[in-house]
Amino acid sequence: MIISAEEAILQAPPGACVYAMTRLERGADEVALLIRERSGIIADLGRAPRIEIRASLIREADVYLIPLLTCIEGELYETWINYHAEGGRQAVECLAIQDHLTIHLYDDDRHRARSLAIPHHLTEFWREAARLLAPSPPWSMAAFDAARERVYRRYPTVQALWDALRP
Repeated sequence: MIISAEEAILQAPPGACVYAMTRLERGADEVALLIRERSGIIADLGRAPRIEIRASLIREADVYLIPLLTCIEGELYETWINYHAEGGRQAVECLAIQDHLTIHLYDDDRHRARSLAIPHHLTEFWREAARLLAPSPPWSMAAFDAARERVYRRYPTVQALWDALRP
């Protein structure tokens, strides 16, 4: 059974992050980040929290991994895009043209407690990723997971990966 990104984040523990394809009123698709967090942390964010996004294209053997990390007032969140998984290509192509990134925060009651929109400054990275990935031969989900495990051995914490992706 395949579940939606929103269903996945509602079942996830605090600190989890997934990306989701969303449809805008004008009919275009965009990528949004869904984050499950404790209600107290969401409440303490203030009116204009400091948000930073980092991403990278990491090659592990014949697999390309795209970690997408978000830092909101010092709290780190990670999600990964698999270009050859369902929706992966579409996500990369949308991120290559989006001028903003929306982040939806889900609280302890599993309700959407807050939405934040920030300027999206990584479009050039996503354009280059799309260009490099388009001709790549597909890989399996098992190969993607194994490649990600090798990356986790080099960067065992989200903080270590965040630091490695320093702009």
